[in-house]
Amino acid sequence: MVRRLTACFLSLGALAPTALAQVVPQSLPQVIPNDPAQLASAAAIVQVPQVDVIAATPLPGSAIRRDKLPQSSHVLGPAEIDRTGIPSLTDAILGAVPSASINDVDGNSFQPDINFHGFTASPVTGTAEGVAVYLDGMRFNDPFGDTVNWDLIPPEAIRSASLQPANPAFGLNALGGALDVTLK
Repeated sequence: MVRRLTACFLSLGALAPTALAQVVPQSLPQVIPNDPAQLASAAAIVQVPQVDVIAATPLPGSAIRRDKLPQSSHVLGPAEIDRTGIPSLTDAILGAVPSASINDVDGNSFQPDINFHGFTASPVTGTAEGVAVYLDGMRFNDPFGDTVNWDLIPPEAIRSASLQPANPAFGLNALGGALDVTLK
């Protein structure tokens, strides 16, 4: 025990000259201008113009044009939704939006998954969701599990739909994007 304590004190003593040999940096002198002209120039350097940051709502009804948004967005009107003769939101997305795909879960065409940029909006509980769905500006995803019941959206009542990539303005679970459906 005594040997260990002696070894500790000797090693600490060996490090002391190294610590004492360090040069302590001197602080820079503060320049305080006494001349009013110097005070005015110093104040002019420090002043920054006011910047107003206004966040745009990505949902319909905003006054911002689509070409001014910092992202791509895909808007499907009545012509795109009704192009097959039978209005279908999922078929319109499949035909008009690149990087979007539709999967029938378990071979059931009444339970389609929408995959967009690798994220999913699905009616099946347990699927990793990442696309938020809004119906007339209100969140449509089920609060428990974030599933989307596509059969609750009447296809004949859809005026338009817009699919936008990831945007934090859409809130939770919109990592892959957001689908905003507007009814007639």
